[in-house]
Amino acid sequence: MRDPCKENSAGAVFVRLGGELYGRLEEFRRRQTKIPHRSEAVRSLIERALTVSDNAARDVSARPSP
Repeated sequence: MRDPCKENSAGAVFVRLGGELYGRLEEFRRRQTKIPHRSEAVRSLIERALTVSDNAARDVSARPSP
């Protein structure tokens, strides 16, 4: 069976940010060597968060049961 998550597919996601979260995104963008477009900054942050989440899940599943 095919896994749709592993396929190269794309979709549009509209996100409205405000206040502190928007400010943090702008700070992140300014800290980059070359300031990325907001959409690229959001993609980068999502990829980082998912990588950390995946690694944490692997670490938990690799621990021996008590």
